Amino acid sequence: MRDLLIRYLLGELDEAEQRRLEDRLRNSPELRRELDYLRACFAPGSGSNLPDASGPPSGLARRITEKVSSLSDESLGALAAQSSAPVEPSVGSMSWSLADLSVAAGVFLAVSMLLLPALRGSRDTARLHVCANNQRVLGRALASYAGDNWGLYPEVQLRDNVGVFAALLVDDGYLEAGEMQQLLLCPASDERDAHAAGKFVIMIPSVEKLRAARGAEREKLLRQMRFSYAYRLGYVENNEYHCVRKGKIKKSCEPILADAPRFDLNGLKIANHGGHGFNLLYGDGHVEFKRYFAIPGDKNLYLNLHQKPAAGQGKNDIVLGASAATPGVEIREAVAPAPAPAVNAE
Repeated sequence: MRDLLIRYLLGELDEAEQRRLEDRLRNSPELRRELDYLRACFAPGSGSNLPDASGPPSGLARRITEKVSSLSDESLGALAAQSSAPVEPSVGSMSWSLADLSVAAGVFLAVSMLLLPALRGSRDTARLHVCANNQRVLGRALASYAGDNWGLYPEVQLRDNVGVFAALLVDDGYLEAGEMQQLLLCPASDERDAHAAGKFVIMIPSVEKLRAARGAEREKLLRQMRFSYAYRLGYVENNEYHCVRKGKIKKSCEPILADAPRFDLNGLKIANHGGHGFNLLYGDGHVEFKRYFAIPGDKNLYLNLHQKPAAGQGKNDIVLGASAATPGVEIREAVAPAPAPAVNAE
């Protein structure tokens, strides 16, 4: 088991092995203590040395991807500026003439013009992969929750906002609060940029606090729960609101979670990834990159059949809602038939 934990820390487990181990860790305090001990042994300055390897360090590609994805446009511009900066001539007999410097500056400028788009493209691709991985991890937590709750995904009830799904996963121990805060931020979103600038911090209240909040307190909580992702709302059928059940989802083809959209005066737009598309998590756990909001049948993923960002109109009307959205359903109460007028017997 220790070998398995070490491979887990080194990021060398495949997806199935990692999922099984995380399930065991969730249910075994002894196993978690062993993992904490091994993590401390491998920490910088602990005195432990990891085994030498002839190839590159394990996880190097992932770390480089995350580093590139974190680069801002300003950082990329600075790299290009460094590439195109004039070179100081050396002192001595090999000093450059003004013509040499002009030619060199032109070469550096040309190289930077080629380099900057490539760097930006690499960064955008890295961010797309990090976002997809965030959704896969959330998908595993959602599937585990459904497996322990009679097939029901975290329920967005009539008076809830969509963000309650994150609070349910944290309250019930499927993800730690700190990990959840990171997973809910797409690296190519406005929320991530605001978070990096210290202007925004995601807070995940308890389910009890969220459902009890009213008025200004509730509005404050919703502002703090501005996630980068949209989650599946329930649907209305026969004047009754239904939450989503995993067992009733066509496993490979029904969406569960995706990059959140943006609503403005010009309509519905893709909010993340430069507006070029969005990642979409399906019921079987796989993630696809999409360029259009429509799903089979030309149905908009973020609007119901009434063209509203609210609960679906029937079980086949799939709608994903942003974190502050609510089902927006008014269930009509059954009205007893009026009594027949009395008839006076003559």
